[in-house]
Amino acid sequence: MLTIRQVPLEKIRGKRILVLIDPNIATAAPTLGSLIGKSARLITATHVGMPGGGNAKKLSLDFAKELSHALGVRVTKLDDAVGSDVTRSILDIKPSEIVLLENLNLYAQDAANEIAFARQLASLCDLFVDDAFDVSHRVLASNVGIARWTPISVAGPWLASRVKELEDFRGNPTRPFLAIVGGGHIETKLPLLYSLLPNVDRLFVGGALAFSFLKATGYETGKASVETEFLRFIRGFVEKAGAQTELVVPEDFIIRHGDNARCVSALGPMDQPLDIGVRSLERLCHLISGAYSILWVGSLGVYAQEHRSTSDWEVLQQLCATVPRRWQRVLLAGSELVSSLSQLVDSIHFPQFSLFGDAALNVTTGQRLPAIEALHLDTLQTKDRLRKAVLIPVDSPGHAIDPRCRRRDRTLWEETEPCQKK
Repeated sequence: MLTIRQVPLEKIRGKRILVLIDPNIATAAPTLGSLIGKSARLITATHVGMPGGGNAKKLSLDFAKELSHALGVRVTKLDDAVGSDVTRSILDIKPSEIVLLENLNLYAQDAANEIAFARQLASLCDLFVDDAFDVSHRVLASNVGIARWTPISVAGPWLASRVKELEDFRGNPTRPFLAIVGGGHIETKLPLLYSLLPNVDRLFVGGALAFSFLKATGYETGKASVETEFLRFIRGFVEKAGAQTELVVPEDFIIRHGDNARCVSALGPMDQPLDIGVRSLERLCHLISGAYSILWVGSLGVYAQEHRSTSDWEVLQQLCATVPRRWQRVLLAGSELVSSLSQLVDSIHFPQFSLFGDAALNVTTGQRLPAIEALHLDTLQTKDRLRKAVLIPVDSPGHAIDPRCRRRDRTLWEETEPCQKK
């Protein structure tokens, strides 16, 4: 995988560079600042909210102002990500200035990886830098599709460092290694659990996931949601795990009791579980204190009940108390867990931990990230032979147009045949 640090300076200075970033200015600033120092003309884009316009909102002017303050340069926020107005703004960028495109999650074409949308984005730049880890597990026009049409496509340092950290953690954890896996969706969690078996010393299964495990091994689960179609697969996993690691499931539960809650050691047919119980939490905290590598994926509460998980808070407190005292590697991963923790604390910022979204699950299960795979296909030598869209302003007379090019819309021209770059 080629990174921006391997790109020669002459391919950066004065060039239009599109940088895809996570919506976190603190992690994006080093990459953008480095390119500003090399006199690049920067176009920046990010994803906020759910894809396809679900709960996505337009980027606020505050985001642009904060980015400008962090970098000390002018940042111009646009009201669109593609189109003639965007093209004109891109042509006006001066070296070391930044144009911020509209939130890409507002575009269904991006989520669908539509070729036309990918080519429109590619037409804006001479070089594409993917520095967005949070969406690297998704196949988007803005991370996978665009890589096909830009002359050079490379990874940014933030993306590269996140992937390396996860691969190192997965391949060489410091023992003892504890994995805490909660949340739901056994279909996606079972591959993760199997991938952990060769290296994990203790595995704690909690959250909604635990009730499918309990049901598969003959326990009463009350009114908890159970994925019955996967019970036989769970039994197979439990049998295999028993020979390789210490598998721990909750031994008591917090249940709904009228308008309140209480702790029980066993579930009755009419009990509605909300969280793991006191003894289970104590056992988990003990496991944490004895581990040197900790992977936590998914909430330990039952989120179908819209209940804030007390156990998530207690485990977080235990981690905060334990980790600073001695060297430990702690990874918190998955959107379920991030969502839970965001309800418990005002700002998710734990410098002693590494916090990852759903993309981390691909790496920890040994799956390839689509965004990384798209970059693997590209090298500086081969990408110069790919077709490249050319920006031509509508009202600029006198430009010589290659006869192989045809007009696509009022402002963009595209080549209909591959051209060798001169």
